Amino acid sequence: MQLPTISVDKILLESCPAVQLGILLTQVKVTPGSDAFLDLIQAGVAVQKEQQTLETIGKIPALLSTRRAYKALGKDPSRYRPSAEALLRRVVSGKGLYQVNNV
Repeated sequence: MQLPTISVDKILLESCPAVQLGILLTQVKVTPGSDAFLDLIQAGVAVQKEQQTLETIGKIPALLSTRRAYKALGKDPSRYRPSAEALLRRVVSGKGLYQVNNV
């Protein structure tokens, strides 16, 4: 597999010097989801719904860091929510997770 060249914009490095980025390259095969896998996901959703509230989500250190990075780059994190925060808010609000495939 040919590895892509990855570069990070200087603005990101200057605005968020502590940023840590990662990339995962893999080959996957999409197959029908199993009931056991879906049950595992639902169990995780139930735990998060029980442990978090909309108020506590805003205090999660990783989400605070992401929101600070958004602000440093000129984006309003309340308008353009980080995906992890948006998904957690969806779970806590009782909307569950949507499923596209098992990847």
